[in-house]
Amino acid sequence: MTLEASNGKKYKIQFGSECSCSCGGGRTEHCVHTIYTMLKIFKIDEGDPLLFQLAFTDTEIDKILTRRQEDTLRNRDRLNSFLD
Repeated sequence: MTLEASNGKKYKIQFGSECSCSCGGGRTEHCVHTIYTMLKIFKIDEGDPLLFQLAFTDTEIDKILTRRQEDTLRNRDRLNSFLD
C-alpha cells in the first residue's frame, strides 16, 4: 500500500510475514506510517494485540482485511440510508 503524508511525500508500507515502510521503519519497531495505516485504514483497535506485532500470519491478514471490508460496507450502508 502507498500512503501519502500531509507533506506530499509517499511511503510504501507492507504488511505480511514482516512489516516494512519505505521510511526505514517497521522492521524492528513500528513507524508513524505503519501505526497510522493499522489504526486509521485497517481499523485495528488500540488495544488489539495485532497492533504490536511486526509480522502477521495469513489468518491474521485475512482477519484484518475482513474487518476493513466490513467497516467499509457499514459506512456505505450508513451513507446510502442517509441519502435516501
